[in-house]
Amino acid sequence: MLRLARTFFGEIIGMMLSTKQKIALARLAQKAVLAFRACRGQGNISQVKRKDIVWELDLNEGIDFSIWLFGRFQGQSLKACQRHVSEKVVSLDIGANIGAFTLPLAQQSQKVIAFEPTNFGLEKLKTNINLNPSLAKKIDIHQIMLRASDDLPKEDFLGASWPLDAVGVDPVTRDKKMATDGAQAMTLDRFLLEQHIEKVDFIKLDVDGFESEVLEGARQCLARLKPVILIELTLQSDGQDPQLERILTILEHYNYYLIDERDDRELPMDLELLSQKIPYLGGINALACPKS
Repeated sequence: MLRLARTFFGEIIGMMLSTKQKIALARLAQKAVLAFRACRGQGNISQVKRKDIVWELDLNEGIDFSIWLFGRFQGQSLKACQRHVSEKVVSLDIGANIGAFTLPLAQQSQKVIAFEPTNFGLEKLKTNINLNPSLAKKIDIHQIMLRASDDLPKEDFLGASWPLDAVGVDPVTRDKKMATDGAQAMTLDRFLLEQHIEKVDFIKLDVDGFESEVLEGARQCLARLKPVILIELTLQSDGQDPQLERILTILEHYNYYLIDERDDRELPMDLELLSQKIPYLGGINALACPKS
């Protein structure tokens, strides 16, 4: 059963589909797995070890199910991280959620600073970090929503759950909004200044529609520290997306270029040409690299 599910879900991951389509297909694989587990008296919560990391996973959740099945979430993106991260690197995981990137990054990095504003994601992140004490000492967690300016308040609810049963999800983004009680809001530049952080080498940025905001509040970081950035590029409207345009404008201003995470081929910085490579209401991950 596990081998069959891996084959089926692996085909899904490689397809150029919208998020909605991928979740619908993944749900078929998940239902078969849960039915098989139910026959063996097993529920949807599973504690497993995958690729030397111990996880507590809810198989009703899309991210958790991917880790349970393959040992990773967005495996192609993790491979891209491996090409740019080493034991001397300070990494930021912005939009850490359950730690799908935080913990693998900690395996390779000198230090990882993880940002997760939702209570749902934060508690799962803490649980998974505590299950891995050798990695925990390299990880700092902050319940912060990074914004474009310091005078902007946090959002009260943010997408943090992708339940495969689709109960209570946003019909467009396919996520479930979770509370951010206790979270702070600030720019990345302010955070780095207050924490006296002078070294940032790598950033994984996946905040579901707020990527341009984070970059707006990280101008000093981009200008001075020049980190490589793994960024999700999404297309929320057919051919026209102000956020994507803002991302390109900021990256160009600070002399960055984009490469495909799969093969390091350069991607166009032209909005129209880049939009053609992104599925409508879906996204791709790319690496933003400083030309210098």
